[in-house]
Amino acid sequence: MIYLVLVRVVYEGKEKILNDIKDELGSIERECTSLRTSIKEYHNMSFIDIECDPLKYIDKLNEKVINVIAKGIYNFAIEIFINKEIDYFFDNSYFFIKYDEISDVKEKIISILGDDSFSKENDSFCFEKKQDIMNKIIECISENNEININGFVRFRLRELLNDFEMIVDRVVERYMVEKEYNEFIKLLKYFVDVQETKIEEVNIIINKLGNYTILDGKHNDIYELFLDDINDFSMSSTMVNKDDLLISGLITNSPNRIVIHGAKNSVNVEIIETIKQVFEDKVEFCCGCIDCVELANKLIK
Repeated sequence: MIYLVLVRVVYEGKEKILNDIKDELGSIERECTSLRTSIKEYHNMSFIDIECDPLKYIDKLNEKVINVIAKGIYNFAIEIFINKEIDYFFDNSYFFIKYDEISDVKEKIISILGDDSFSKENDSFCFEKKQDIMNKIIECISENNEININGFVRFRLRELLNDFEMIVDRVVERYMVEKEYNEFIKLLKYFVDVQETKIEEVNIIINKLGNYTILDGKHNDIYELFLDDINDFSMSSTMVNKDDLLISGLITNSPNRIVIHGAKNSVNVEIIETIKQVFEDKVEFCCGCIDCVELANKLIK
């Protein structure tokens, strides 16, 4: 029987990439008996033909083979970037990052680039950029059902490295934002620690519209008190939004107990997370006590 060559892979050298591709193709062969891999070597050149029984050919099998090869080349490009390019990139573009922080940033970058389970929910930009890189490799293989890895690296690698650098830009940007946020949280914690407790308990009720009602432990509305705290700092209440008002009031009054009712109604998840980070074990979440249900119903009417 004459087998149909789906894809030919050509490579000069003995790099790990060949073994990785052959291992993955072997897994497909075991699943699909209509597929076989033919390997020939000439001097330092390796030729891998992925062949299929023409009577059992389906497009999905061809796509699967191409994806396996593309993934191998993608991983190979990652190794080149990490081993040969990333240090130069950091030295020239991110010299402001402290030496002891670089390893943490690199670890995040390597994790994102190599994590197959990395999803759009983690970071849509990085996810889509990784998909772009894979699509470029797949397109290159699909053009002639053949890929010369050395030629691809020689002529197309720079384009992929630019894409990798865009991912690095994104990771560094998020790292710096996270760093600034953590420093901000530390500062707020310090203010809380040095403040005298003025209100023992604060209840934050968030209705279905995402609006806050702020009560003390006896259900007295203390919204105006929080406004007065803002005015004490010579700030107009029109200059701050409700989230700023809430955080400022909590820090100024430094309660020993904060109960958040209806957290799922919050339109700003970050504000809830900030309260948790700053006040830690002083924060409690109510999932529907009698008082907060009644209060929430009154607010909706």
